[in-house]
Amino acid sequence: MRLFFCVELEKPVRDALTGIAARLKGRLGAGVKWVARDNLHITVRFLGEVEDSLAEGLAELGGEVARATAPFSFPLTGLGAFPTPRRARVI
Repeated sequence: MRLFFCVELEKPVRDALTGIAARLKGRLGAGVKWVARDNLHITVRFLGEVEDSLAEGLAELGGEVARATAPFSFPLTGLGAFPTPRRARVI
């Protein structure tokens, strides 16, 4: 199973990003997979393929870290694309 740790975004941020995505859809190729608004997030750490038996423990650990972390904010100042802007799979 592919796992990652992420920061969930508040609704106004997801709404703004959805608007930006709508404008980008016409400019980018068909190879881009668009994520539903409710699934938008900031990936903090991609873990890759992880054995299913470890998923629950990792979720518990992530929850502990999240509960111990004070709320924070940060500016969204630009967009990037992986693996490259011309072959974007992740924006």
